[in-house]
This record gives sequence, structure tokens and C-alpha cells, in this order.
Amino acid sequence: MNQGTTAVNESVWSILPKMLDTVETNDIHSTSQLQSILSFEGLTITNGVVLMPSDPEGYIQVQIDETYKSTVRAISENGVGPTQVKVGLFDVRIEAIDTAEGSFSATFWLQVSWMDPRLSWNPIWFEGNMRRDRGTVWEPYVYLSNIISSKTMSFIGESPLIVSSNGLVKTSFKYTAQFGCLMSVDPYPFDMHRCSIDVSVASDSDLVSLEPGTGQQDLVDMPESFEGKALVDEVEVLVNDNTPNGLMQTTVSFKMEFMRNAFFVQSTYIVIAFGLNLVALGSFWIPPDQGNMDRTGLVITTILSNTVLQSEARPSLVTTWLDVFFNVSTFFQFLTFFMSVVTAHYVFDPDYIAENEIAEEIIQIRKELSSQIPKDVSMKSRQIAFGARTFKEMFLRFADSILGDKRDNAPDRAGRRFVVPVYLMVMMILPFVPMNGEYTVPHPHAGAAEFLFPICLSLLLVWTGIVIGKVALESAGHKAADPLTPNVSQRIRHQ
Repeated sequence: MNQGTTAVNESVWSILPKMLDTVETNDIHSTSQLQSILSFEGLTITNGVVLMPSDPEGYIQVQIDETYKSTVRAISENGVGPTQVKVGLFDVRIEAIDTAEGSFSATFWLQVSWMDPRLSWNPIWFEGNMRRDRGTVWEPYVYLSNIISSKTMSFIGESPLIVSSNGLVKTSFKYTAQFGCLMSVDPYPFDMHRCSIDVSVASDSDLVSLEPGTGQQDLVDMPESFEGKALVDEVEVLVNDNTPNGLMQTTVSFKMEFMRNAFFVQSTYIVIAFGLNLVALGSFWIPPDQGNMDRTGLVITTILSNTVLQSEARPSLVTTWLDVFFNVSTFFQFLTFFMSVVTAHYVFDPDYIAENEIAEEIIQIRKELSSQIPKDVSMKSRQIAFGARTFKEMFLRFADSILGDKRDNAPDRAGRRFVVPVYLMVMMILPFVPMNGEYTVPHPHAGAAEFLFPICLSLLLVWTGIVIGKVALESAGHKAADPLTPNVSQRIRHQ
């Protein structure tokens, strides 16, 4: 209750002189005399006085410092067991991740708090928190235990010691440091890493022990090519007795997960390498008589381009999933080159030359017939003129142009029918088998989410549809109109 002690000649100060006059006038020397005068018989009058200093915070500090020793450990609240120190991370920013070296750099605030009952006071005296200078109160020696070296750690700043009336002490430190982490780059670019920031205390666990406090919000910043999150539910408290100083000290390990964003590598290297392989495999559809050296030159160009891409994309000396992808691509490119070289002798084969001469003759006849057909001639007549009487025959001719027929040389037919689909199947399966290391977890962008799977699956479905359609039509007795045979040539001449 406010009795107006701060106002001169008001409230309690205006009543006090009257009370003193009453005591002197009635010669009151005891409580019983006062009760009889005031007719308060049977009642007990009690009064309490609390001294309120003009500088309550300073007064409390003086009272505490008279008996406080900063060199003596803060005892637990019940006086038994170790001092419980809580630690937490705030505003964690991952500056860089080096998977080849197995390290990451982070900037963050480390908050430390503990209870010291010797620093408590009655909140009636002072309701706020007190700020204490370092060295005036006991502090646990908390340090970062998994930094690579002291040269990689930079102390940025600290907050003052804040003491609450119940004896709770809080302080914070801001660090920038490089931490070691066991990383596996085998699945690159589908690599994920679980790392930690370890906080330890230089004291035996039976004297001072650590426990996770509130904090470690989600990571607020990550490098451009990574995504990350704090694993708040997986914070560990470890007791390590294998320390250089021989102490059995506790460590709080704040876990976090880093995931590489594979889109950059996919768009920069994988898409280009896959396109180069399609270009190389496309040489199976280039007639050898139209410049076989152009075919081999095309494949050589893709091999060189693939080699340059692989050398630029390697993150370390360790063989990664991306290296396997490039090596598989290079294998199919060399296979295509070998088959193109084998095809070279067809340019000088007499039968092949004669067959091509017939084909050129038929093409010329078609051009002449096409110019002579009136515009009002039905579509069926036009189809007959071009050697395709039905849609089925047209489909079979299209299938032959994709899969190859007897007009094409054997290496080209083998390339179209076997090498190309096998390559697509390998590229479709490869995203499901990233090389997993001991410290990796499945990447959400691998497998069916990798762009190779839907593209290769679509191309394989089209190829399979063509094969099934061709087999079904030929089994039903349908045949593709073959414009390269003399019979068809005579039929076109006759028409």
C-alpha cells in the first residue's frame, strides 16, 4: 500500500505529528495503554517496516557482494548435484560448406544460462533484472568443441550478464567459426549431410553439466547451392571421458542437415551431357554415303565435350555419382564411334552403291509423278503413287525408318534397335542408384524426381510402341511398301 512517504507533510507525514502529540499528552508507554485509550481492548496492533534504499539495484549488489565469491561454483537449487547449465543457438547462419574438406562455416549466437541462488533477492526491493560485469559472478567455461582450429574461430561480441531476482543468470556470445563434419560426396549432386555444432564445458560432469536450452531456431541463411534445417528434435547430450584434460565433461550436440540443391548441376552439366549423347547416337540415322567422316567427327566432338564437362564438374578427387554418369555417357559415345567406323566400308560396297542408285532413281521418278498428279486426284491415289496404300503401310515404313530395315547396314540397325534403347534404360535406372556413403541419407531430388527418369521413360515408351506396332502389323500379314525394290520402281513407272 502506498502511504505517501515521498510527499512532504502529506499522508503519513501529516498524521505522524498528531500521533506523537497524543502519545506525549496521554503519557503512553505501552501498547496496553494505547488499547485502553483507543478502546481496542482484545486487539493486537502489529507494524512492520521495510527499508527502501534510494538506489535499490546498487544496494542489492552491495549486499550480495559482501559474501559472494566469484571463484566458487554456483551450487544447484537444492544444494545437491552438479550445476545445470543450459545452452542454445540463435540466429544460425551457414556461410559456406566445403564437402571436399569436410567442413562448414557458421555465424551464430550462443546463449548460456544457469541458476545461482547466491544472486537472488527479494523482488519487492527491485523488480527488474540486474546487469553484472564479467568477473564479478561465477561463469562456466563453455566452448565450441568441434571447430577445426582456433584460427578458424572469430569472437565477434558478447552480451552483458543479466541476473534475475530468482538467481537466473543469462549471457550470450556471438561466434564465426569453421566446424569439422564427416561428409560423403559419393552421391554428388544428390548428397545430403548431417553435421553439428558441439558445445562443451571444461568441467567434470559431476560438478557442471550441460543441457539443451531453448533456442536453435531454424537456420536463417544457407549458401546458394544448399538447403538446410535444424534438427531440433535430435539434439544430443553426450558425456565424453576421452578428453585431453582428463575431464569427464558433457557436450551438447546441435544437429543440422544440409541438402545440396541438385538443380544447378542438372541444368549445367547433366542436361548438356545427355543432349550430347543423343546427338552422338543420332549418327545411326545418318547415311554413311553422305559423309561417314562427318559421323565419326560428330561423335568425336561429343566425346571431347563430355570430357571437358566432367573435368569442370568434379567437386573432389573422390569418384561421385556424377562421374559414373559421365563415364557411362562416354562409354556409349565410344561405342557409337566404333560402330560408325565399322560402317565406313559400306560406302565402298558395290551392292550398297547399286541399291542407292536405284533409290535415287525412284526418288527422281516420285518427283516427276508428284508434279504430274492433278490437284483433284484423291488422297488414296496419291498414297498409291508414293508406294503406301494404307495407313498401316505408312506406319510400317515409319517404323522401318526408326528401327532400320534391310536397306540399312547392320551396325546402324544394331545401334537403332539395341544401343539406343539400352542407353535410355541405363539413364533411367541410374538416378535410382546414387552412391550412398556412410553419412548420407536419401536425396528427395534423386530417383523419379531426377529429370532423366521421365525423359528416358517417355522415349522408351515411344520406342516400345513402335516395336509392338511393327510386330503386330507384320504378324497380321501387312508389309511396308518398299520403294527401294525394282518391283515398286516398275509399279511407279507404270502408274
